[in-house]
Amino acid sequence: MRNIFLILFIVPTILMSQNNTNEVIVIKSDKQIEEFTSSLGQYELRVDFLDFLIFPALTVGFEKINNSTSGYGATLFLNLGGEDTIGDV
Repeated sequence: MRNIFLILFIVPTILMSQNNTNEVIVIKSDKQIEEFTSSLGQYELRVDFLDFLIFPALTVGFEKINNSTSGYGATLFLNLGGEDTIGDV
């Protein structure tokens, strides 16, 4: 009984999930790349929480994007542990 229920539940779920399709656009020119990157925005703010989870530190970064191939920015690493070294050195 349990196997029949699983088959009757899983098979329609798999069949319905196959109906969703996405359109894929192939980028062929530099103009298309420039249009795509300009649609994303000119500024990027990053916060690295992995440092905060592993040891008491936080990394924050900011970047200004000039075009699809260049940009500039800065990254700040904050040691929240209060010591000059991390770990037992």
